[in-house]
Amino acid sequence: AEEGEGLPWKWIALGGGAVIAAIVIAITKGK
Repeated sequence: AEEGEGLPWKWIALGGGAVIAAIVIAITKGK
C-alpha cells in the first residue's frame, strides 16, 4: 500500500502515544 491509502497508522500510533502519556502525567500529578 502506498502513502494515502488505508489508515494513517503512524499518526494513529503517535496520537495514541500522546494520549497515553497525557493520562499518565495527569495521574502522576493527581497523586
